[in-house]
Amino acid sequence: MSDDKQAWQPNRKGVLELTAAASYLRNNWCLKGIDLKQLAAAGEGPRFYIYGGKMLYPFGELDAFGEAQLGPLLSQADGAPKAVAAPKKVDVAADKARQHSRERWLKRGR
Repeated sequence: MSDDKQAWQPNRKGVLELTAAASYLRNNWCLKGIDLKQLAAAGEGPRFYIYGGKMLYPFGELDAFGEAQLGPLLSQADGAPKAVAAPKKVDVAADKARQHSRERWLKRGR
């Protein structure tokens, strides 16, 4: 399965092997640095099957684990941040002065 066809689909059936499961969590749930082997050894992480000596992770378990790691969904009514930080004011004159100074410094080095 190619990466562009791995879009998240709720209630997807099937399983993924260990490395593919880690990639799925990284790509679809933005969970980087998740070591599924360590989590399994500690009795944590998503539930899995062992079949033929391989760890097989169902999509539903991976999605539930990813959602639990991210925390609950928030909305404005739930107390999510109501305002985004205002962008910095740009001082055009100061930017031009810095650019002019930089250009003079670069010319000096030639």
